[in-house]
Amino acid sequence: MKKTLLLLAALSMLLFPLIASADIVLPESLVVIDDEAFSGCPGLSGTLIVPEGVTEIGESAFSDCDGLTELILPATLEIIEDRAFAGCTALAGTVVDSGVQVGKDAFD
Repeated sequence: MKKTLLLLAALSMLLFPLIASADIVLPESLVVIDDEAFSGCPGLSGTLIVPEGVTEIGESAFSDCDGLTELILPATLEIIEDRAFAGCTALAGTVVDSGVQVGKDAFD
């Protein structure tokens, strides 16, 4: 069910990339955001709110989503994999708790 929700969200962003930007709020039931789940999605813009309960953001999960301007991470987050937000050129000032394991080039 979780992967289905994530897949539907990703597909809607690919099919409707011209919709006006707004905050992106992921489902509260989500625990892991898979590798490349939203990589290169032109429809992702504005603030991304990762819900409490998410423990891992996969490799290149949001890479090249250059419309993302702000990222709000949950206290439950443990791992941000390699290149998770690489190429998100509009992101500024993201704060990551000291206990979170951050992969190589996660924000480059």
